[in-house]
Amino acid sequence: MNHYADSQSTNTDTRSSIVLDPPQDGASPTEIIQGFLRAGAGAKDDYQVAREYLTEEFSNSWIPDERTLVYRDSTTLDISPDTAGNDVHHGDEYSVTVPVATSIDRRGIATSYAEVSPEELKFKVVQVNGQWRIAQAPQGTVMNHHDFIQVFATYTLYFYDPTYTYAVPDIRWFADRPTVVTSITKVLLEGAAPYLEGAVSSAIPAGTTLTRNSVPVEQTVAQVSLHGDGLDADISQLDIERINSQLTQTLSLLGGIDSVKLTFDDQEVKAGSLDNYVAPQVNPSVSGNIVALDGNQLVTRSEIFNDADQQKIVDVGLASPRDLAMDYTRKNFAFLDSSQQSLFWVSDQKVTHMFDGVGLTHPSFDQFQWLWSADSTGRLRAVSYVNSQEKKQVDVRSPWLEGYDVKSVRVSRDGARAAVVATLDGETYVWVSGIHRSSDHQPLELTSPVRLGTTLDTTDVSWTSDQSLIAADEVSGKSEIIYLSGEITSVERLDSLSLIASGAGNNQIIAQTKDGRIYTLVDRGWSRIDIPLHDVSYSG
Repeated sequence: MNHYADSQSTNTDTRSSIVLDPPQDGASPTEIIQGFLRAGAGAKDDYQVAREYLTEEFSNSWIPDERTLVYRDSTTLDISPDTAGNDVHHGDEYSVTVPVATSIDRRGIATSYAEVSPEELKFKVVQVNGQWRIAQAPQGTVMNHHDFIQVFATYTLYFYDPTYTYAVPDIRWFADRPTVVTSITKVLLEGAAPYLEGAVSSAIPAGTTLTRNSVPVEQTVAQVSLHGDGLDADISQLDIERINSQLTQTLSLLGGIDSVKLTFDDQEVKAGSLDNYVAPQVNPSVSGNIVALDGNQLVTRSEIFNDADQQKIVDVGLASPRDLAMDYTRKNFAFLDSSQQSLFWVSDQKVTHMFDGVGLTHPSFDQFQWLWSADSTGRLRAVSYVNSQEKKQVDVRSPWLEGYDVKSVRVSRDGARAAVVATLDGETYVWVSGIHRSSDHQPLELTSPVRLGTTLDTTDVSWTSDQSLIAADEVSGKSEIIYLSGEITSVERLDSLSLIASGAGNNQIIAQTKDGRIYTLVDRGWSRIDIPLHDVSYSG
């Protein structure tokens, strides 16, 4: 399974300048190769120092951003000759074995490995004016993790849910260099990461390219000129607005850019002229409304502390209901029975039994009016509640979950992704998968996922934003906020933790202990709140 990137603690900026040495006179082939690999961290000046280790011909054809291999800091690379002696005339060949922990491809997609993956790289060195230089080497760079976090940064590309209501983030990694604006624009035109293919839409027609190989920035305006068959005279103004939104939302995250000037084959097109156009929403929020249990009554509040407007929805009528959920309209609700074997749906003050299963996961509503829950065996089902008289139930294909013990399935607020927690042979996995849907938004399948880094044996997760989740381990009482970029923010331990819920951001995270006490997250610590409610949940 793929990761976004190695998990890494965050909270401080550890970037510092990297001092790189040019090749020294009389350096051996091994020293030249070592120096070149080290100089791969010199992205700021277009790898000027690294190119000094190459022959002029190879320097002109070397593509440093083709891929990057990252190895752990404690590793010493093994460089060994493949030919005996020093062949001055034809060159010597050397092998470098890199125990790869993370690889970044040319599209900025990161893949990390639970166990290092050794890769052998071939180098050929020749003498130029009496000095050894590299004449052949794999495209790309190699660096240790310390240098990687100095040189590379995460960037967010935006695609859209099928209705173009919400923006869906796609996290990429690129070296922080002057050409990064062009790099990001190019990969945006190529489309979403593999796990999002079929789950998101792009406003930019397939096959679109840059008119020229650069995206200049004048003052704070990115000059984007596009070329492609889908950009002909018949393109609608709505399509133009969406293309402009996608480029602007992506590029405006880079420092120094606040807008885009869009041209098709150098002919300016006018965006912003469509009345009532609303750009897809970035990081859709949820209200502070909660659903909870007050005894055996299902109740709502406009805010967790506001008991004055508490409203009774229904008497549940079951012993110890658990795992409440509320949809985004705050008119539909769901819960499980105490044994996690039955799912119930609540609307119009009526409780309806939906289906049974073994170890059902916490119900999750999506923006397309589907209610989700999975068996611990991996069977994933969704129920449509659009028509209250006839609820449609479907099995959502997820063949990659076969054999896993599923603990949690939570649909993101954009409706295009699902976070999944599962275990296999004692190892815990936290994944994010894209959701394939039919034209009427029925969920069909979860795509092959990416794995998120976490330090916990996670039992449940809840989305805190479009790029982060709160992960909890109910056994240890530990929790942490995990980001799609691989960053992790630790949270104070809470003994007897039994439930986690989140609303809009890190200031709306609720926890419950096994004795029914409710806590809210303040900074990174838990603060108890005295309310008579339990099993609190936000929309989603």
